[in-house]
Amino acid sequence: MYKLCFCVENGLNFLGHTVEQGNALYLALEDSKRRLKDRAYKMGHDKELNFPTTDVEAPYLGMGLEEDLQKWIDGVPKPKLIVIDTLARVKAAVGFKKGTAYDIDNELLRKVQHLAITNGVCICFVTHLSKATQDYNFDKITGSVGLQGMTDAMWLIDRGDNTNNASIVGRGRDINDFEYAVKWNADTWCYDFTGNLEIVQKTENRLEVINAMKELSVKQKEIAPRDICKHYGFTSNSKDGKRISKTMQRMLGDSELIKGNKYGTYIYMEPSSNY
Repeated sequence: MYKLCFCVENGLNFLGHTVEQGNALYLALEDSKRRLKDRAYKMGHDKELNFPTTDVEAPYLGMGLEEDLQKWIDGVPKPKLIVIDTLARVKAAVGFKKGTAYDIDNELLRKVQHLAITNGVCICFVTHLSKATQDYNFDKITGSVGLQGMTDAMWLIDRGDNTNNASIVGRGRDINDFEYAVKWNADTWCYDFTGNLEIVQKTENRLEVINAMKELSVKQKEIAPRDICKHYGFTSNSKDGKRISKTMQRMLGDSELIKGNKYGTYIYMEPSSNY
């Protein structure tokens, strides 16, 4: 989010997309000024012409935050983006209130939504994800579904436990759904855009199959999905095992593999010798 604010302030591309230049405000409520300065340096934005407005403290929602945001909007020439990182830091502790959690969150964000609409400014708040497994990805977002109901769009970043690869999935009222593949860059301390998630995964899955078949073909020409699973230490019924099986079926349909003589086996032919 901090990088996005720099991109807005300077009209730089973000995740492979052109950004319209304007003014940005970043409320880094879980950081310190020293950490923000260090992060800007690591991202390579320390020498940019324009810096976003930043603060590490802010009042609570309903207790002055909305008024402060309006003052900032009125005080800059081209307000475009406000990031509240994180929402939990501006939610005051409340006692018993009538209504459901949905109603409470809806009321909490009503004035912020009004600010965004009346001023034509994007107000983005960051919240964490729960660790529980959910059938619908966006149900991982902490808080009630009232948060999702109030927002015009949601971005969800999901990263693996032991990998630098991650995905950013977007859904909203006025945008097309998207799934991006990104990779953590330890040199710049931010994610690099690597492409459309489906295309990237398709390429990576096929390379995984091809590399295994090249190694296995030294001893056997006809190779079954279970052979590749065993090569990588997967079981055939695991999620990875089923992914490999489906990938090989698609590769057969695209003529990247040919059927073996034995049932359920495939043969990989180098592109130069394919016919």
